[in-house]
Amino acid sequence: MADPLRTTAEKAVRDIRHMIVVTAPIETMLRDALSASDALSRSTAEQFAVVATVRMDALLSLSDLIAWLRRAKPSEWSRAAGVGW
Repeated sequence: MADPLRTTAEKAVRDIRHMIVVTAPIETMLRDALSASDALSRSTAEQFAVVATVRMDALLSLSDLIAWLRRAKPSEWSRAAGVGW
């Protein structure tokens, strides 16, 4: 589970950066969420790991990111592609 989780998180962050105007707070939230997802993926790879705390940290980081993304503006690419919200 570790590799697919890590790969999915990295791709999601890359795509988000492409689709929005990244401000300093959003960049911080993206890095925090990616770091928390990476910690979660590492903990799932451990044989006897208790992942509840790490999972909660990842969930909180993602919740913070979602709150900031609600205020994000679409990038030039998104506007040109007709992607808006």
